[in-house]
Amino acid sequence: MNQLKHSLNCSTQITRKRCLESLKTYQKEYDYFHTEHADLLTTWTKKEEIELTLPSEENDLPEETYDPPVVYPADFEPRQAQTEALAALQSTIAEEYKKAMVVMATGLGKTYLAAFFAQQYKKILFIAHREEILIQAKKSFELILNQPGGLFYG
Repeated sequence: MNQLKHSLNCSTQITRKRCLESLKTYQKEYDYFHTEHADLLTTWTKKEEIELTLPSEENDLPEETYDPPVVYPADFEPRQAQTEALAALQSTIAEEYKKAMVVMATGLGKTYLAAFFAQQYKKILFIAHREEILIQAKKSFELILNQPGGLFYG
């Protein structure tokens, strides 16, 4: 046991010494680089920061756009894979589970599936990590639910 402690202490001391040497080398290189390239590091004043982050004129603000709702045929029906997934979701609800997960390949209509499933609810919340997905989902939900939807960014 003492031999293990001794070898561990030696190993720790060697590692610590190497770390200190590496840090000293890094510090020297860092100092040299920033001495030679002092112009690389600049500090923005508060005024410059405001000018860079805020639009300078009202014309720089993006225009709000309104897309009129697209009218599709009312007989929009789920495809076979969506029908099977809807049945599985209904079964999950019937078994009183609180959560479910659907895994489908790209292009099989997960967003439309969500819209078909949402028909049984008064309110829904669809969350996505990309704005494009939200805009596309909004159109899909409006098509299936036959009512306007909204987007919330935050």
